[in-house]
Amino acid sequence: MHGRPSKLEGSGIYASPNTALGQKIARALVEQGEFYFSSSDQILDAFGQAFERDDTQKAIDSILTFTKQLKEMGCHMREFGYRTIDDDQGTYALTYTIESHQHDNDPLWVNEVFTLDIPLLLLINQFASHWNSCYAKVPMKDIVSVANGN
Repeated sequence: MHGRPSKLEGSGIYASPNTALGQKIARALVEQGEFYFSSSDQILDAFGQAFERDDTQKAIDSILTFTKQLKEMGCHMREFGYRTIDDDQGTYALTYTIESHQHDNDPLWVNEVFTLDIPLLLLINQFASHWNSCYAKVPMKDIVSVANGN
């Protein structure tokens, strides 16, 4: 993990390192309108850059639980990242797709839309928090439908 933000003494302000992954995410969102993590190591690196350690731990625990649940249903998460909804308004979505191993049906796209009120370079510092919010709203009925071939 490259650099957890540190809280400046006596304030609620964080100093966040300008990491290569954070730059890569911001650049991709500006230039292509989307960014997808390419490995589990990248996801864990991004989780580790959360403002709060508790967010990191909760995100890691929930992604492991979710991955296990998907595997038990014969599914997997394919695309996982961010998409630009409206750059001018600062609206983005944490997005992922769920596919069935057994069926040749369309994947389920899930988008958790949010408005970013910090510079885009700091988006990585909110990734764990965004995932935690998204995981709390997992559309399990829709995932079961994909797992069943619908």
